[in-house]
Amino acid sequence: MKEEITSEVLRGWLATHKSVLILDIRPLHQREVDYIEGSLHLDVYDKLVAGDPTVFNEVNFDPTVLLVTVCAGGKLSLTAAALLRTKGFNAMSLQGGMNAWSEEQQ
Repeated sequence: MKEEITSEVLRGWLATHKSVLILDIRPLHQREVDYIEGSLHLDVYDKLVAGDPTVFNEVNFDPTVLLVTVCAGGKLSLTAAALLRTKGFNAMSLQGGMNAWSEEQQ
């Protein structure tokens, strides 16, 4: 399975209503500036930065839905997606994160 998708592909999926859940893992103050419409904020940033492997132990997502993790630059979201995959979820990271998403919007 691919680990990353581009913002262009994600926009296409959203436009065609593909079953996808976008997980925004950035700190809340970053999300308040800009976010992807319909995304869900998860307050996991500090745990991910600290390397806590149990960060997603309590999540309960539909395993048939594709999860797309989003951070600021696309690095921490790779870690998040990998951890979600170890829990049995179908998860990918948004390549370039919100930086790429916002650049493409302009």
